[in-house]
Amino acid sequence: MLPSASLGRPRRGRVPRIDRAGDGFGCLIGRVEYVPDFRHHDEKGGAVALTQVQLAAAVAERAQISRADAKRVLDALEGVVLDELGNAQKVRIGGVVQLAVRVKPATKKRQGRNPATGEAITIAAKPASVDVRARPLARAKAALPSVQKARRRLAAA
Repeated sequence: MLPSASLGRPRRGRVPRIDRAGDGFGCLIGRVEYVPDFRHHDEKGGAVALTQVQLAAAVAERAQISRADAKRVLDALEGVVLDELGNAQKVRIGGVVQLAVRVKPATKKRQGRNPATGEAITIAAKPASVDVRARPLARAKAALPSVQKARRRLAAA
């Protein structure tokens, strides 16, 4: 018997859990426990970004805590990150990503050309601004798929 796609992905080597609530979190088929697949797909079958609810459910499953506790942890993490960024501090989240505040300098007005007509135009000045830079760290880079696998996945989306 093949498991349906809604059951998730197989995970071996863990103590099987019976799905008593009927919510799809840990059902036993044969000798393989199926845990929910937290990846979300659009109507065309392409992958969509992980939502906050899906992230909380994935953290709860991995850490073996309740979903409510996982949501509180994620909310606390968000608060800490935003406070530090608000103080113009760098924030390193595990070995995955580093967030840094950057000040973009102001630009003066300058002359340019309209590429469609070739007409000379004046490009307006821009004031200084602040933005956030995200830099992937070693663990994020190591988790990336091969070029071929990435092309297949991105082409399917």
